[in-house]
Amino acid sequence: MSEIKYTSEELGFMRLFQSLTGIEPRDCIVDKTFDRVILVVNKGMMGITIGKDGQKINYVRKATGKTVVVVEYADTLEELIKNMVGPKYVIGVRETHSVDGSKSCIVTVNQKDKGAIFGTRGQNIEKLKLLSNRYFGIDQVKVMSI
Repeated sequence: MSEIKYTSEELGFMRLFQSLTGIEPRDCIVDKTFDRVILVVNKGMMGITIGKDGQKINYVRKATGKTVVVVEYADTLEELIKNMVGPKYVIGVRETHSVDGSKSCIVTVNQKDKGAIFGTRGQNIEKLKLLSNRYFGIDQVKVMSI
């Protein structure tokens, strides 16, 4: 995978986030489709980032005027997906490779939890696609319900 290049807007959000929370973000994506900022923090930093009763993250939201989503980084695709949508919703994650070299993943969920994976207007699945591609080179995400 290629090196991540940040826009000046993303770098600005990262600096602001760090100054307001005291936590250095690992990554930042400005998602214009859903008018939000997705910040990735290192393992074990989620609770500190959010703060008591969501105080820190709400402060960041007010300061930026944007929806701010924080995701805890993971070393494996399955763990990252669970961090993004909640481990209780994910039964399993399987990575597949096509003959053309593309990579896909299939996320298995209970039928009743399918909506949580997609989220309102598809926000969760888009976040899942963005980050799984960025960190694991996944070209396509499929959701299978049982």
